[in-house]
Amino acid sequence: MKIKFWGTRGSIPVPGESTLKYGGNTPCVQIISGSGKSLILDAGTGINNLGNKIISDNQNTGINLLITHSHWDHIQGLTFFQPFYKEENSINIFAATNNNLPVEKILHYQFKEAFFPVGKEILKAKINLTRLKENATFNIDNFTVNTVSTHHASGTLGFKITIDGTTIVYLTDNEVYCNTADKPDIDLVREKNIELIRFCEEADFLIHDTMYDYDDYKNKEGWGHSSNLTATAFAAAAKVKNLIFFHYNPLYSDDKIDKFISDSIQLSKKYDLSLKIIPAQENKILTF
Repeated sequence: MKIKFWGTRGSIPVPGESTLKYGGNTPCVQIISGSGKSLILDAGTGINNLGNKIISDNQNTGINLLITHSHWDHIQGLTFFQPFYKEENSINIFAATNNNLPVEKILHYQFKEAFFPVGKEILKAKINLTRLKENATFNIDNFTVNTVSTHHASGTLGFKITIDGTTIVYLTDNEVYCNTADKPDIDLVREKNIELIRFCEEADFLIHDTMYDYDDYKNKEGWGHSSNLTATAFAAAAKVKNLIFFHYNPLYSDDKIDKFISDSIQLSKKYDLSLKIIPAQENKILTF
């Protein structure tokens, strides 16, 4: 089984020399089961390279895409997803939307004349659209998916995916509620995030929003994103085995991310737990 990161940034893509290590594309993650089945999470600009790979490998059937919400950075790669333009392809899109936007609008709005030079009639693939709701459980191939509402804008969902005996939780975007006056207190984090902690409890992998370092988060409380330290406290409270940092601030260089990863590891040691912190890196594959 594998997890591959095709896009790791939040908000906007940021290509350049300062983002080579962790990547500059916006969110897209691929989970590949031991049998070769694949599940795609979000459609930021990272999905462009994934789509090219799917075409080159001739993977023409059973493309399954889960979208957490309809904010721009999670859908901005859709029009450049090449499998849409091959009539032999079958693509299933399971999407949550913000503010009750009809799910079909996520795709169709991208092809409006004001935003794209050609209309949706150029789409050739068979596309099936399903709207997702919170607290749902369903199966896609041999993946079992559970949904939960996150601490972000209304309508945003997180996913718990079980496959090959492994549990992967994907919580981006999510704000861990905590105290901001000092370093996050694990007991207070546990108290303020009970439902989400239960959802994540003892997961093998937690891919979590780490948009800010702790100092920047103090000025962004209520914006629907977490810091490196609050995500660490949350993962410790949920007793997850591996915490994967994700959805990095587009203003942060690789050096800045290196620093807050180091700070987070030091905090996890204070909790005296076996939590392992793994930074998501574009094109990196986790195999287990």
